[in-house]
Amino acid sequence: MTNAIHYLEAARADQVAHELEAQGFHISRRPAAHEYDLIATKGGKKIAIEVKARATLGASARELRRLREQALQQGFDEFRIVVATPPRAKTIVVAGLHQQLADYLTEHIPHNLYEIAPNVYVQRLQAVDIDHITVNDTDTRAIGTAMATIEFDGVANQKAWHEQFPLTFDVQLNPALVITYMHALEVDTSSFWD
Repeated sequence: MTNAIHYLEAARADQVAHELEAQGFHISRRPAAHEYDLIATKGGKKIAIEVKARATLGASARELRRLREQALQQGFDEFRIVVATPPRAKTIVVAGLHQQLADYLTEHIPHNLYEIAPNVYVQRLQAVDIDHITVNDTDTRAIGTAMATIEFDGVANQKAWHEQFPLTFDVQLNPALVITYMHALEVDTSSFWD
């Protein structure tokens, strides 16, 4: 078994253990007297739990049948197979948010950019990535990151130049997905000063 599969199964076993503990079960992890990943007990009920990565299910079919029969012979009320699946990347797009953020940044240039040069112009915003989104019937809140290309000018004897800076945002949008409130918009200029 590869380390990645072992980690995936261990992480899923921890998650299942926490969920069952929240329901009032006592959890034994890899008990010495049994081969199961978890044993959950509550009142008089005993559940044997085996966690397998989806990629290993086919190869584990015979072992899982044996464990099921063994659990029933040992007096367990239930035998559960929990499938561990790797996390999948999610793409979240809010139509028009990219341009709205660029417009907002152009109209509300953060003061730390003026510490670099007196004339600051937003050239473009790219790589907008939403890390967290909450949607309800009255509004949407989106939190994420982006990269801003900024032009600086106005330093004596120096031509205008461009820099790229990461930024973070936290915005409130109405049902039409128009920004109604900017909770935070911060441009990280630390790389310029390093």
